[in-house]
Order: sequence, then structure tokens, then C-alpha cells
Amino acid sequence: MKKFAEFVAESKQVGGLESQHVPHDINDPEVKSRINAILGHTAISEYLNPSAAVGQIDAKLGQLGFALETHPEITETGDYEVAMKRYGDQFGKTVDTPHDEFDEKVEAVILKLKVEKLETGSFKVYGSI
Repeated sequence: MKKFAEFVAESKQVGGLESQHVPHDINDPEVKSRINAILGHTAISEYLNPSAAVGQIDAKLGQLGFALETHPEITETGDYEVAMKRYGDQFGKTVDTPHDEFDEKVEAVILKLKVEKLETGSFKVYGSI
């Protein structure tokens, strides 16, 4: 059986929590590439209405905690940028918040959309963060 001091000595050699990969860090390039791979699945299909593609992108990103602030009206070819919130508006108190104040936190991400109108009249929509 290990003594507590031996256990602590082993845990110091590992490096602690700071050295571990954070799977939900949106600023990590590996996480962004995985999210963009999910969005790339939308570009496989052709849509009669590009708003339907935006709805599918919103649903896929909604599973990851993102929500579109507004649904853009897309009717033609072009590049669009849409603001997204992560986890909605965060409101409440933390341990350090004074008793008469509240903390508000908003994580914003820009969704870049590229819309192409094909010769058949349908649309392809490419999305990336």
C-alpha cells in the first residue's frame, strides 16, 4: 500500500491539470478543425433553399453549445458572416462576485458561410469557424 507522500510525489511528476488537453477549448486549432470537419458534411449536399443548410448547421452546432444570434436571409451567391453565442448568455454569481453584483459572460464566435449557386438552380453552402 502506498503512503500519501508517495502518491503526491507521483502526481507531481505527471504535470498537473495544465498540461492536459482541453477538449472544449474553441481557440485550440485541433478543436476548430474538428468542428469545421463537422460543418464540411453540410457542403456535401445541394439545397434548393440555402436557409435550410444554415438550419442544419445551426442544429449541428447547437449540439456543441453554439446558437446563431440571427438567421441570415440568404438568396444569392456570396460570403456571409454570422455571429454565434456559445452556451447562450451566462449570468450569475461566482465565488468572487460581490453580494450586490452579478457576473455576465458572453462567448462569441463568428461563423463564416460561403454560398454558391449551381447551374441547376440549387445551392452549396460551406461553413467554417
